[in-house]
Amino acid sequence: MSAISILAAALTYAARGLRVVPCHIAMGGTCSCRAGAHCESPGKHPKSKHGCHSAVTDVETIQRQGALWEAMNIGIAPGAESGVFVVDEDEPGALDALEARYGKLPETVAARSGSGRGRHLYLKHPGFKIGNHVKSVAAGIDLRGDGGFIVAPPSLHVSGGRYEWVSGRAPGEVPFAEAPEWFLDLIRGAGGGRRWERDPRLDEVEEGGAIHEGERNTVLFKYGASLRAQGYSREKIADALKRINDEQCEPGPLPDDELETIINSASGYDAGSDDDDDHRPAIQVVGGQLPRIVDDAEAALLAAGSGRIFQRTGVLVRLIRLPEAQAGGVRRPAGHLQAIPVRKHFLTEQFTRVANFQGHDGRKKEWRPVDCPQKVAEVYLERAGSWRVAELRAIVTAPTMRPDGTVLQAAGYDAETGIYFDPGDVTFPPVPEMPTGEEAL
Repeated sequence: MSAISILAAALTYAARGLRVVPCHIAMGGTCSCRAGAHCESPGKHPKSKHGCHSAVTDVETIQRQGALWEAMNIGIAPGAESGVFVVDEDEPGALDALEARYGKLPETVAARSGSGRGRHLYLKHPGFKIGNHVKSVAAGIDLRGDGGFIVAPPSLHVSGGRYEWVSGRAPGEVPFAEAPEWFLDLIRGAGGGRRWERDPRLDEVEEGGAIHEGERNTVLFKYGASLRAQGYSREKIADALKRINDEQCEPGPLPDDELETIINSASGYDAGSDDDDDHRPAIQVVGGQLPRIVDDAEAALLAAGSGRIFQRTGVLVRLIRLPEAQAGGVRRPAGHLQAIPVRKHFLTEQFTRVANFQGHDGRKKEWRPVDCPQKVAEVYLERAGSWRVAELRAIVTAPTMRPDGTVLQAAGYDAETGIYFDPGDVTFPPVPEMPTGEEAL
C-alpha cells in the first residue's frame, strides 16, 4: 500500500467532511507501534498519542503531514463533527439478523472489514450523542460515534486483507442515509438494547497506546472492570493489568500495592456484569476494614470517570455552573464554570451512585444493598496528598498551548496538562495540532 494512495484517500475523505487520522499498520502479524508483535489490536489504532482527538478535516494540514501517512493505515473519527456514526458488524450475519427482526436499513455508504467478517455502515449523525457501544443494539453489532474512530479503506488488516468500499457505496457515490427511527430507538435504549457504554480510551489501551501519569489508576481500573464484564477470571485480569502496567504506563508503572488494589477492585464486579442492570462494583461493608472500603470507593469513583471531581492545591473540588459567579470582586458571566470544595454529604451520595455497597443481613444470611457509610466519605476527604483523582491546575475558556507545543482545543479535562477547557457557547475555529510560528500569530 503506497503512501500516495493513503494520503489521497485521507484528502478525499476530509474534503467530504470526514475527520481523518493516520493509524499504525500491521504486516506479518506485527504492528508498527512500539508493542510490535504484542499489540492486542495490530493496525487498528491511531499513530498520535492523542488518538482520535488528532483527527482533522483541513486539507492543508493533511498535506503538511504528508510524511505521517507513509506506510500507514487510515482511520475516520465519526461523530457530530464528521456528521456520521458507524454501525460496525463484528460478527458475520449480525446485520441480516437485525434487519430480519426490525426492518431494512437504508442504502448508505458502506465498507467491508479487512477481516472479511463484517461490514461498516456509515449513517448520518442524528444530532444527539452517539457513544462507542459494544453490542449495544444487538449481538455482534457495535457502534462507533462521538469520541471514537474506525479503520477505513484502503487500510491493511492484520490478516492481509484490505478494507474496501462496497461497490457503488463509497463516499460520494451514495449519500449518508438517515438511520430509521427504530434503529435510533435501539441506540437510545427504548428498543431493549443495553445501555452499557465502553470508554473509547479502553480501545486505545487494547491497541498498545500509552497510559500517562494522572490517568494510570483510572484507565487500569476501567480496563480491568471491562475484562471482568466479559467474564474473565481474577487471574487473567491480574495478568493483563500487570503486563499493561509494565509496558504501557508512562513515565513508569504503578507500585505493586496500588496495582493490587486496582486488581481486587476490578475483580469485585460480577462476571459478565455488562448484561446486568447494575454495572457498579460491589463493596462489602465489613467492620475493621475501613481502609479497604475507602480504597474500593475511590477506585469505583475513578472507574466511573470521577465526573467533575478533582484535587486542587490540597482540596477536593467539583465543577459546577452558577447563574452568576463572583471571585475576587470580579463577576463572571452566567454559566461560568466554577470549582468549589467537595463536602461529605455530596461525596457520600457520589460513592453510593458509583458503587454497590452491601451490608450483611445476619438473620437472612445474605448481603443486601446499603448506602455508602458517611464515615467512608469523611475518611476519604482527610486523605489529602494521597488522592488518586486527577489534579485540576486551571480552567480556561479558549484554546491553550501545551508545554510540548501542541494545542489544547478539545473541550473538557486535559490529563496531560491538568487544564479544563470550557469554551461555553463559543465555537472556536480548528487550530493545527502543531502550529507553525506564523500560524500561532
